[in-house]
Amino acid sequence: LLVGTPRLMQAATSAIKASPLATIGAGLAGLFLPPFAAVVLFVTIIGIPLGAVILLAWVIGLMIGLVFTSQVVGQMIIAKLKWQDAWQQFASLVLGLFVIFLAALLPFIGPFVVMIAVVWGLGSLVYLLIKRRGEGPLVHHKGAKK
Repeated sequence: LLVGTPRLMQAATSAIKASPLATIGAGLAGLFLPPFAAVVLFVTIIGIPLGAVILLAWVIGLMIGLVFTSQVVGQMIIAKLKWQDAWQQFASLVLGLFVIFLAALLPFIGPFVVMIAVVWGLGSLVYLLIKRRGEGPLVHHKGAKK
């Protein structure tokens, strides 16, 4: 995500920092609504392929959400360390993933930490999609008009 879609990564991490409660709320909606919609579509024969696509996109969104939250956690740690380097973005992602997965090992609260991280990151993606719905594409290409 850092290499392929740096603007999306930047927009998602900015959304988490700027609107933490809104992104958590959007993440809760993104956690429960797609599986519900997929189950409703599975009831009909015609809706089975669309339901499968929705579930696949939902699982991918959950994984991407964890990456977004990890990036924010890593950026916060690197900002405290005042580290400036060309590899700062990559290091913040790796550091954030390490911290979240280390927290996942904690008894009792570990799974909740991971769930919150996934919901928060998924919420940033959903929040961006809702916020920019009328503004055109989520990520503009170089040279494209806004």
